[in-house]
Amino acid sequence: MGWLKDLKEAKAIKKLYEHINDKHIAYATMRMPDGSEKIIGKEGSVNIKDGEILLRVGDTFAFRGDLDSVRIGQLMSLNGVTIQGYDKASGTQRSVIGYYEYHRK
Repeated sequence: MGWLKDLKEAKAIKKLYEHINDKHIAYATMRMPDGSEKIIGKEGSVNIKDGEILLRVGDTFAFRGDLDSVRIGQLMSLNGVTIQGYDKASGTQRSVIGYYEYHRK
């Protein structure tokens, strides 16, 4: 039964990666130690490439980390992604949130 659970988790992770890859970001925030959020950039994208997740805002990386060492999740509203873990761009442990651009259909 354990292998079935692992298979379901692998499929869920793949589906999450497919959903967030190449999403346009309206703005990104960083979670501060006191629980507040600070805007760290506007207009960018989130990409998954070569085993890394890249959250770019403007001309800089707001977050860059290895997929196997970060925690990635969607906001309950599904209008953004949260990434927690070691950030290669800053060299620290960080928690960032990228809010997707909203396009009416």
